[in-house]
Amino acid sequence: MKITDNKGLQIVSNIIEECVSTEKILCFLEKKEIKSVKNPFPKGVVSYREHTHFHLMVVTDQYVANGATMLSATIKAKTEGRYSATILMYPM
Repeated sequence: MKITDNKGLQIVSNIIEECVSTEKILCFLEKKEIKSVKNPFPKGVVSYREHTHFHLMVVTDQYVANGATMLSATIKAKTEGRYSATILMYPM
């Protein structure tokens, strides 16, 4: 069974494209985690918190020192921890 978070990948791609000039963004791994959060009170509502982590290769035409680290931090901050990414930047 294959489940992909296309919406999340699009959000992450848009954030990357805002920060760096890209030729191509390749996703080669996606890890989705769903946690249930139960309210401690007896009639508490159970809620779910999703987190998706992407492993991406960003092909770019410019070199940015510490660019991958900055992009990872930006993605996590702009999505409020909903998405995160391990990024490998490859300048052409």
